[in-house]
Amino acid sequence: MLRRCLTGLFVLLITSTVFAAEPGFEPVLKAINAYRGDSSKAVSIRFTAKTFQALQRVESPLQAKDAEARLPKDSVPRLKIADKGNWVEYTADDGSVISRPITSRGDVDPARSWKQARWVPVASFERSAWPDFVEFAIANGMSGVREARYAQGRELALSFALMTPPSIDGGARKLELNDTFRATMRLSPQYPPYAGTKGFVVLLHDPHENVAGRFQTLAGLRALVSANRSVRFQFLIEGAYTGPSRQLGLAGLENVIKPGMTAAVVVNKLLSQYMLNTPTAYRLLYDRTIESWAIDDNDLLTYDAPRPLRPVLEQFRSLQRIAVAVDQSPLQASVKASLQDAFTIAFVYLGTDVSDAPDAALADYFATLQKIFRAIADVGRELRAAGAAVNQADLSGLAADADGFGDQFLTYRKALERNKTMAPQIIARATTGTGQLPIAFIGNYHTPAIVDALRRASIGYVVIEPRLREPSTEAESRAFDKANHPNTRRSYLSTIKLNMGWNLPTPSEVDSYFVPKINATAARADSMRTSLVAGLGARPDSVIQVDKLIASMSENGSLGSITASAGGSSPPPPGKFAQAFAYFDPGDAVGGRGRGAASSAEPRLVIIDPRDVQWKDTDRYDFLRVGMFRRPQESFAGTTTTSNLVFYPIAGSNRLFITMYDSGSRRTYCFEGTAQLAASLVAVPIVTANKSVDVRVQITKLIVRIRTVDHG
Repeated sequence: MLRRCLTGLFVLLITSTVFAAEPGFEPVLKAINAYRGDSSKAVSIRFTAKTFQALQRVESPLQAKDAEARLPKDSVPRLKIADKGNWVEYTADDGSVISRPITSRGDVDPARSWKQARWVPVASFERSAWPDFVEFAIANGMSGVREARYAQGRELALSFALMTPPSIDGGARKLELNDTFRATMRLSPQYPPYAGTKGFVVLLHDPHENVAGRFQTLAGLRALVSANRSVRFQFLIEGAYTGPSRQLGLAGLENVIKPGMTAAVVVNKLLSQYMLNTPTAYRLLYDRTIESWAIDDNDLLTYDAPRPLRPVLEQFRSLQRIAVAVDQSPLQASVKASLQDAFTIAFVYLGTDVSDAPDAALADYFATLQKIFRAIADVGRELRAAGAAVNQADLSGLAADADGFGDQFLTYRKALERNKTMAPQIIARATTGTGQLPIAFIGNYHTPAIVDALRRASIGYVVIEPRLREPSTEAESRAFDKANHPNTRRSYLSTIKLNMGWNLPTPSEVDSYFVPKINATAARADSMRTSLVAGLGARPDSVIQVDKLIASMSENGSLGSITASAGGSSPPPPGKFAQAFAYFDPGDAVGGRGRGAASSAEPRLVIIDPRDVQWKDTDRYDFLRVGMFRRPQESFAGTTTTSNLVFYPIAGSNRLFITMYDSGSRRTYCFEGTAQLAASLVAVPIVTANKSVDVRVQITKLIVRIRTVDHG
């Protein structure tokens, strides 16, 4: 159940142009495009030893008596907290999902009907047609393929982008959305654009703690501004600020970070380490004159860092072990049954789908988890005192988790209160008549209350967000917490290895912490530039345009702080990787080892052949400006990524660029060519006789770390 709950977090998407369908695949394209517009119409592909079949998820209402008759006897239900009402979901024996409507209190909801979701066949094909289908899918919007391993086997997931229009008409404003924007950002499907009569605002879901998401947002923001050069923008930013004025300067950073390629490396480094937020990074790099305003409530932002939570799997295992101890204890059968019901509720709540949960319900969710974990820890202590084989570490872990859930609840409740300040500030800026178009950087937890306020004020809006490639790591979550709370911020800044909810540092923080790090990073960037010029630029046979290479890498947050070198004495990549023109090696620092040769100690971009004439063109440099080379989390939610392909159509190029992460070498290889080449890199599911394998089809979405506090 846990794997099913969390695999939806594995999302990796970019956008692509839609072309005409190949004969025979049109029904699949129709189903996929329906899914791209309506998440309830999911698509899956089922492989057998000889064929593969496309299936579409179809929802339909059920009569209560028919639904109850089909409920499985030995299935743990799953709770889904949704904006339009909660559901208890059961997986029936035939694989369909039956959902019972309940109220927020857990009672039967008579105002809504039961429903079922079934997989309905769309079209079937011979297994030999798989490469043609993959090529067709790439040409029609498929943007990534991930292969993962988990305890029961392997999983293959095909990712498609949502359809993004070329422009948005907000009534009072019109915005153009270019190809670069579509490659890194999307319109939120949960909050469709709204045309108002009294103003317009762009709401940007800022992924505060997700480092890769910050880089994507920075690139997408630049694309949005570039596509609308006649528009004067202003930034509205949540987070703590130094008053009394709400107008935000640059805290003196403009004097110590000089414009140029070195600035890109420095700013991206500070952005990745939570020492700057995304709008400040944009201003320092691209436009230091954009007016910026704080929109938050400083008083409600003052609280200590929440106590940490253990990983979900550890929490599940603690609950399981205590449940087993209860079952083996000499307690009366009726007492055991009552306690096992409590464990079932805990499992259901811990596995709850809260991806569509409304803001207030999410706060209540954490309050409920606190009560459940606290009660089980208390009962467990009594059982242990009575001689039951209950592990003390499990009891301590559950008690600590209860404290963490309580802190989460208090933080989310304060976030709801902050909306009462943020919404009026946004409305005022959207209706000032100054001619400036506001972009409000907010965490997605605030969006429901803010869009309601905007509609009541007849303010038009569009909600945009990055196409996040990976969920935040646990290290990022912890670092973000430390950077944003008064009891941990100073020690964090003094030992920083890894953003901040603070809008700007204070002048004393700039002098004490920022300037030394800026100087050290700038010196390292200059050294790497010198090394590149001396290495690649000095080779008489090299056709590398070193200045373009340095500029592209400097602008790319995932490449800005690493060096590049030629293949040199390294052996060529093996097998299918021999077609690559470059690869990213994460280095020994993360345990990376190349195939047949030791990796470098430091991360680096390796250019396999600097004599390759394709380096004379501009598209490789354009690709290196936007490609993401951050190694995927190799183990997350019980799965391990073994291969990860991302497709990059570059504007103005007739070649498709591809990155492929390989878990064996932990390298990310770069390819260029056609959709046919990309299709040749996609795995073919291995299926034995009388078996079937399902390939997931998924649509890009904003990855929400529900288990981590959203400080914005």
